[in-house]
Amino acid sequence: MSVLLNYRQRLASIEGNNDRDFVFLYEAFIRELSAFGIDEFSHLGGSIFLEYSTFYKSCQKRYLAIKEYESANSLLELGNEGNYSLRDLLLFQFGKDSYSRVRDLSDRIDFTQIKRLVMVGCGSLPSTLFWLYDHYPAIDYIGLDINANCVALASKVINALNISKVHILNHDGCEFDFSGFDCIFIANQVTPKTRVLDRIAKTSDISAQVVVRNPTFTGKLLAECVRNILPSEFSIEYEGNESQTFLSMNLFLIRNQT
Repeated sequence: MSVLLNYRQRLASIEGNNDRDFVFLYEAFIRELSAFGIDEFSHLGGSIFLEYSTFYKSCQKRYLAIKEYESANSLLELGNEGNYSLRDLLLFQFGKDSYSRVRDLSDRIDFTQIKRLVMVGCGSLPSTLFWLYDHYPAIDYIGLDINANCVALASKVINALNISKVHILNHDGCEFDFSGFDCIFIANQVTPKTRVLDRIAKTSDISAQVVVRNPTFTGKLLAECVRNILPSEFSIEYEGNESQTFLSMNLFLIRNQT
């Protein structure tokens, strides 16, 4: 708890526009947090955990916004005039890590049978869609985000890279019609995930593959966890690999029989 309090005080003391110092300190915090075990969290009661989680979730959103903007703009400067993978074009380690964290998707999903895929919460650097497009370029991809600025930057990057198979929409996943999609991916920072899953249950095809990115045990400080509060229509079939950089993992869901 002393570590959480220490970093909260230090991060809160950084002036609002000082992104460089914020990123440096926050990355140090993530490195320490990734090494935490159950014992470090056992004393955090509900109200105390909520207090810390509220603060650190806001820090995580700020951190991701800064790093995604940095990587997205590096792609705009480069373009893609050669036959390069999108990972090759990502200059910063953050972009490469965010690209590679979903490699286990192909362990559980036969993408040769997927024609249309939608991602909820793609952000300004839709790295999950980039990884999928690099490996499965025949699929039609849709990325959704409720932040208009993220949508504008992501669309600008995709246009600059001449990627015709990926389209970004300014849309709320809680209100989207998921019918006709073979695969649905929900990003870790999406909230409330349960409402998006409710919408998926109501509008998607029963055969659609559903994957939700969820925080690890320690990552629950940074993002909403739905492991134990899934809508009744879904169960976890398989848990993917944990990312120590992002403290998150893929949960592969199945539809429950009714």
